[in-house]
Amino acid sequence: MKVGREIADPSVDWSGPGVRSRRRWRWSEILWALIYPSRTQRVMPTVSGVVLIGLVGVLAGERLGMPWLVQADAVAALGVALIVVLVSLKLGKKSVDDLLDSVPAGLQEQVAAAAKQVAGVEQITRLRLRRSGPEIFADVTLAVGHAA
Repeated sequence: MKVGREIADPSVDWSGPGVRSRRRWRWSEILWALIYPSRTQRVMPTVSGVVLIGLVGVLAGERLGMPWLVQADAVAALGVALIVVLVSLKLGKKSVDDLLDSVPAGLQEQVAAAAKQVAGVEQITRLRLRRSGPEIFADVTLAVGHAA
C-alpha cells in the first residue's frame, strides 16, 4: 500500500487540534515562487525583453535619425505575437495529450517487457496506460499458466 506523501511527511505535526507544518521555508524558495509562480509565466521576462528592445529601437531611431529603426516597435509586436502563438500551441498540445491519455513513447513496450518477465505469465491480453496528474497507471490483463 502506498502511503501518501502528506501522511508520511515527518515535518507535519499531527498531535494538535490544528495540523501545522514545522517546515521552515528558505528565502530562496520564497523568492523563486514569487519570480516564477507557474510555467506559463516564465515567458514574461522574455516578452518584457522583446518589448524593451522595441522601445529602445524606437528611441534610438528617433534620436539618430534612422527612419527604418522607428519601426522597431512593430517588429517587437510581431515577436510578442510569435511568443504567444508558440505558448498557445504548446499548451494546446499538452491539453490534447492529456485528453487522449497519451504516455511517453516506448513506455508501453517497457511495461509489456516487464510483465512478461514475471514468472508464470504466458500472455498479455490487454495493456492500457493512462496518466492521472504526474503519475502513470497501467491496466494489465495477463494470462497465466496453471503452474503459477
